[in-house]
Amino acid sequence: MESTGDENLDEFLDQVRTKGVEPVSIDPYAGDHGIFGVETELTINGENFTGEVDYEVGDNGIKWYFLEVYLDEDDERKPVLDESSADEIDHLLFEYKPTEEEIQDILEVLREAYKEAYN
Repeated sequence: MESTGDENLDEFLDQVRTKGVEPVSIDPYAGDHGIFGVETELTINGENFTGEVDYEVGDNGIKWYFLEVYLDEDDERKPVLDESSADEIDHLLFEYKPTEEEIQDILEVLREAYKEAYN
């Protein structure tokens, strides 16, 4: 892994990977200590969607933002997102704010890695 230039963030990302979560699109200069995405599958109104949830390594722990879901033009699941709390950002891009319960497994890994790297 290439260094982010932040020893604690590097340690955090190493711990996360060791625990089986693969961070993607890492921006070490955004947020308090970096923002990264994790590919995630969520069930929304009975349909499965895969996208990327963005997480921030904050001064006080892990924050999460939105699941970004891109759909194909002919994806029949679009009405499910229209009926959910997801916002249509662009023609086929949606942002869905997951609850803590929906991403609980990943959050547990991230919080444990945070304690190891930042405490």
